Formats: sequence, C-alpha cells, structure tokens
Amino acid sequence: VKHIECSLNGAQYSVCETESVFENLKHGTYQLKARASDLAGNVSEPIEYTWSYLNARPTVQITSAPVTGTIETRGAFEFTGSDESG
Repeated sequence: VKHIECSLNGAQYSVCETESVFENLKHGTYQLKARASDLAGNVSEPIEYTWSYLNARPTVQITSAPVTGTIETRGAFEFTGSDESG
C-alpha cells in the first residue's frame, strides 16, 4: 500500500495516517471513509464508518421560585435538568 486516504463527512479525500485522530468535533453524526492506493495507482473501494458524537451541554430550569416582591426572609427553589449527551 502506497498510502491511505480519508474523507470525513464527504470532504475531499486526503492522505491520513494508519492511526488518525479527529479533534474538536462538534455535536452531530460523522461518516469516515477510507481507501488505499498502491504504487501502480490502483485505488480500493472505500470502507466507511458512521458514528454520533454528543457533546451537548446539560440544561437546567427553575420550576418553582419565590414570588417577586415577597416579604419572606427565605427563598425556596426547585430545579430540573436534562443531559442530551446520555
């Protein structure tokens, strides 16, 4: 094998290492395609791998709070939260 080329999410193929790292990924689905070429110029059929990366931030909501302008000396709050990243 002369070299291996990779394409991430439909980008143009470019030479990649046999151990490649893709950094700074955003929340979403990714598709990696890889193909090999030899010294004679023959190119293999691409293989592909699809995965999802979930890096969404958790969210929080106040579901109960003191009334604005209250004369109470304490404030009670209730919260809910969600985490899309699992």
